[in-house]
Amino acid sequence: METRISSLISSLSFDISYLPWLIKLGRTYYPEDNPALSEHFLKWLYIDNNEGPATLIVAEEDDLWIGMMVLIPVTLERKGELQKACFAVNLLAHPEHRTKNLFVKIIKCTREHLSSQNIWLLAHSNANSAPGWKRQKMMFRDPLHLHLAKFKLPFSGKQVRRINTLADLKALPEDFWHKLSKNPDVHLKYTPEFIAWRFLDVPYKNYVISAVESGNELLGLRVTRHFKWSVDLMVDFIAPNAHLCAVLASVYKPTLLIHSGLGGVANQINAGAWKLPYKRVFPFFITTWEPQMGDDDMNGITLGASDF
Repeated sequence: METRISSLISSLSFDISYLPWLIKLGRTYYPEDNPALSEHFLKWLYIDNNEGPATLIVAEEDDLWIGMMVLIPVTLERKGELQKACFAVNLLAHPEHRTKNLFVKIIKCTREHLSSQNIWLLAHSNANSAPGWKRQKMMFRDPLHLHLAKFKLPFSGKQVRRINTLADLKALPEDFWHKLSKNPDVHLKYTPEFIAWRFLDVPYKNYVISAVESGNELLGLRVTRHFKWSVDLMVDFIAPNAHLCAVLASVYKPTLLIHSGLGGVANQINAGAWKLPYKRVFPFFITTWEPQMGDDDMNGITLGASDF
């Protein structure tokens, strides 16, 4: 039977009846203890996002889901202008159907769905999937490199305090959010609600959101989680570009971060972190469906933004 590709889109609320189908397909790939097989986690990822419910691109045959990709909606911002986008996650194909070119068919369906609505597509692909994305003409940007954040200097005048709740985020100065919107590179539009959903409400992961301050001024936020041994990973850093270096260099223990080290924030990244002599790079694309914007405009989105 010919494989049929269908786009299952929930514009108001995710249909909870899809969960058994998602979990059944997921079991062909994930171990039983993986969060992707948990209804609690899937409801958080696909339903609770304040940017809207996820979109499923599904390959279906004989009333069986044999492949899928999930699109997580986000809003991007550049100099105050907003742009709808989606992160591509959980690209799966049933092992008994991997000879049917499902990857290509799902990507083609995704392109048709998103390009018709001018919704950009983003993904941090792994080494195995990058060639397939490139064949589908995704716009790969400067690859990301591993860095080590510089330690906080004694008597630097910076204070760090933990943010624990949505109320804590809402209590931050309104001017801070305004300054973020003026960053000239393309970046995620951060709001208290989005940050709370993304980092405080997520099941199975423990993120630490820290406010970095100097006197009465909020310099920015950083988000970390345990990586391995005594090392943390800084999965996101949220600051006006002028304060990015201070936010990166506010850690007290070895903390890795991933960034191109290029673009409009290059000086801040290189002042706040050491680029490590690690040969592996992390592919990243933002496909705009339009004439390609310069890579320098695309360095405001970190690998950690898709640490789902």
